[in-house]
Amino acid sequence: MSVLKVLLNRNALLNNLSEFVRLSGSHSRVMAVVKANAYGHGLRQILSILKDSRVRKFGVFTLDEAMAVREIIPDSMVLIFQSLYGVELSEAIERGFDITVGSVENLQHLCEVITRTQSPPFVHIKVETGTNRQGIRFEEIPSVAETIGSIRKIRLRGIYTHFANIEDTTDHSYAMFQLENFKRFVSEFEKRNLRFEFRHTACSAAAILFPDTHFDFVRVGISLYGHWPSKETFVSAGYLNIEKPNLIPVMTQKTRIIQLKVVKGGEYIGYGCTYRATRDMKIGILPVGYANGYLRAFSNRAYVIVNGKRAPVVGRVCMNMTMVDVTDIEDAAVNSDVILMGSDNSEMISAEDLAQMASTINYEILTLTDPFAEREII
Repeated sequence: MSVLKVLLNRNALLNNLSEFVRLSGSHSRVMAVVKANAYGHGLRQILSILKDSRVRKFGVFTLDEAMAVREIIPDSMVLIFQSLYGVELSEAIERGFDITVGSVENLQHLCEVITRTQSPPFVHIKVETGTNRQGIRFEEIPSVAETIGSIRKIRLRGIYTHFANIEDTTDHSYAMFQLENFKRFVSEFEKRNLRFEFRHTACSAAAILFPDTHFDFVRVGISLYGHWPSKETFVSAGYLNIEKPNLIPVMTQKTRIIQLKVVKGGEYIGYGCTYRATRDMKIGILPVGYANGYLRAFSNRAYVIVNGKRAPVVGRVCMNMTMVDVTDIEDAAVNSDVILMGSDNSEMISAEDLAQMASTINYEILTLTDPFAEREII
């Protein structure tokens, strides 16, 4: 039995999906982003739910993720966001995945590789509008267009970009600057007789806040799993008088108490002697730690939920164990269920709560979830 159990709420996932179908207009205008093990939720488990929906566009980062999607949902269109090289690029082409061309060098490499492949590549050009990661620069359009136009084997499927500062702020002027840059890219390519089946720019925040970014489909990542991209996105939706989507968190994380220990007042708990008991205490030992994605930054800051009541983390979170104060929880016992993230009765601890305690973001809290944890769809 796994020391960490991840519960995945099927109805919550499908509810969140339906909210973006509503925002975008149809299932065909939604790409489910399932990279990073479906944001820590479990790729195969999430796909097993989504296969019964009508969404058939999926975004991933690695070839392995793409193959998992195609195995479970054979009729899917799968876009690999990473620019691939070598054997991985050849295999992606032969398997019919959509690939990203994010630089002139990557395009040149693609031209070499397709001389040795049977299948044509389905290409999405990633353009640099201001994030400065992957992306073709504006001044490179002439050479890129000439190369693509001269090779009939290339199937030009899409063009896309990614916003740098749309969810960490309530000032969206930079995002609008990038949006205008994207439109310039599309126009310049079209002047050179290159046409795109799919134009796409919208992440979760853009999909919620700015319909002008939707184009041919929206790429829904963190909000598919029931989370707002940031507090600023939530606030911005209010400023813009937008009907907020009803997002329901999909994941609950649970463990159990494996030992109870009485600690006398004045004794220290855990590594570094960072916590000293202020009274005689009853401590619950949990079999999870930072090896399971329960961060060391939660030491002496976070709390868990035991039998519907809060139990503060005391001492440092260890690699495989965490200590919590259950002194005032009379019915706490060995094998009692413990909620690390989720709700029980009136108490709740969210990914956003944990992120604030660790001075990070909800994305990191979710994606660091132990990939070996037991996962159950409820």
